[in-house]
Amino acid sequence: MSETAPSRPQMRRRKFDIVLYGASGFVGRQTVAYLAAQARKHAPGLRWALAGRNPDKLSQSRKAAGRAAAQAEIVVAPVDDAAALAGLARSAAVVLSTAGPFALSGSALVQACVDNGTHYVDITGETPWVRQMIDRHHARAAQEGTRIIPCCGFDSVPSDLGAWMLMQAMQQRHGVPCVDIKAAFTMRGGVNGGTLA
Repeated sequence: MSETAPSRPQMRRRKFDIVLYGASGFVGRQTVAYLAAQARKHAPGLRWALAGRNPDKLSQSRKAAGRAAAQAEIVVAPVDDAAALAGLARSAAVVLSTAGPFALSGSALVQACVDNGTHYVDITGETPWVRQMIDRHHARAAQEGTRIIPCCGFDSVPSDLGAWMLMQAMQQRHGVPCVDIKAAFTMRGGVNGGTLA
């Protein structure tokens, strides 16, 4: 376990710019396809990897995303293997996790990222777990310049941005702050396959 995070120049020398953890799950496969397409168009030199516990499923995700994902490496790191998670974190500038439920499978990965000064982003909407991660890791991550950014998925973004935009609009248009905001979503379709699994 490192005592201090690596300097920013050391971050640039890491093997991968991004490691996508949970790349073989429902949301993970969609994220692989998106990253592959974006890297091909906007960042052809992106150094990235697909990570999770099952190398065969990770390879299938890479193959399904087509030629644009061919350069993505496979990193096997089960959530119950602290050494593998530490190695994954040491190899990446940023870890993006789509592997939930986060309260069951995310804590060790966040710990590995904090221990190795690796930035971390996820798609959780599990606020009690997020509170636990803040309580455990905020002080050290902030001191060392490591970014831990949860709640970057649909569970959180529309609600947070919608509330912020409504507060801004109320203040600008009516000169009063919002006291209480209630939101509802209407959409077609159902829950994703990862949620049902």
